[in-house]
Amino acid sequence: MILKTGHSFNQLINNVEKIIKSIKPDIFTESRWFKHKDKEIISIEIKDYSILEFIPDDRIIFIIILNFNLKDTSNQNILYFFPLIIAANILPDEKNLLQINLHNSRVYVYEGMHSLAYQKQINQITQLKMKNGGQLRASILSEKIKQNIVSTSQLTADTSNSLTLINGSFIVKTYRNLLPGINPELEITIALTEETDFSRFPATIGYIKYEDDDEDYTLCMMEEYIQNCRSLWSVTRDFLKNKLLDSQKSRDYNQIMRETGQVIAELHLALAGINKSSFKARKPENNEIDQWFENNKKKVLQFTSRLKQSNLLKEPGDSDLLEKNMINKFKKIYQFKSDLGKFIRIHGDLHLEQILKTESGPVIMDFEGEPLLPIKERRHKQSPLK
Repeated sequence: MILKTGHSFNQLINNVEKIIKSIKPDIFTESRWFKHKDKEIISIEIKDYSILEFIPDDRIIFIIILNFNLKDTSNQNILYFFPLIIAANILPDEKNLLQINLHNSRVYVYEGMHSLAYQKQINQITQLKMKNGGQLRASILSEKIKQNIVSTSQLTADTSNSLTLINGSFIVKTYRNLLPGINPELEITIALTEETDFSRFPATIGYIKYEDDDEDYTLCMMEEYIQNCRSLWSVTRDFLKNKLLDSQKSRDYNQIMRETGQVIAELHLALAGINKSSFKARKPENNEIDQWFENNKKKVLQFTSRLKQSNLLKEPGDSDLLEKNMINKFKKIYQFKSDLGKFIRIHGDLHLEQILKTESGPVIMDFEGEPLLPIKERRHKQSPLK
């Protein structure tokens, strides 16, 4: 898309709202990090912004908090973080959002998340006041974050957060959809570091918060990059595809899983021992266990319903038998409701892609919980049986 304007390059510094309104909504809805793809965008407004860098006649970097007004939703404060670069020259490795015709030249608008220019600036922030009253505030937990940034790359395009690898040594994880409250990943990793000996996770080395209207939002966190690793999902997939008949490979895989079970147990024992009020173990109420049972029964019914529609089963009655067997498993656990242990803070979204196989053993990552749930719900204490 081309925006025509009679401004000079340097005057664009005061026209960020017009530029945002000129970006097609499809740019947002087609992005992996945009969680509200099922909602129609009615309007996009700038809640807050700041100029991160201004090089006259060459480059402007904005950091912008966007407020999306979406159809069929009661929440009018759906916030996303959006770094924007306006460049006098084409940036071949960046995502072009818009071209602007000036009175004597053309300039280019990019999303700047993984660019070297943006990451150099954002990682130097200690505190930054924004135009509409908010501010960014950084906390540095390791000197590693102060190194000179010479290389950046997008780590993966398959997650709802934006992951940028810096100098091949640490990751900046940016939470694009801003939610009020401390992100559970930041809260858990700091608590594990400060109050436990558990270390089988990427260490947090810093973070940045956006503060506004008596609310804090975790904008991004910087964490150690784990070298020479594979996800356990990738390891398992290869094993199931190629190695089922190899007894040695089966023994090796079983050993990996035994080690993984040990690390998961150590993680949750560590979480159970943290002495902060938001972590301290507590006895669950009967109605919480009742709700746990009903929720799992509902999930079984949803699963077997989809299975019936898939035509994957050989016999029509197989899904009914599977449904009965699975619900009976939960009933057996439910019988011990008075002695199911305590509720604690847990990982919350633990699956094989959240566990890395490394040379020194399993490493667990991504402690933010189920991304589609509100922060408050993700911070609830639950049974580690989950």
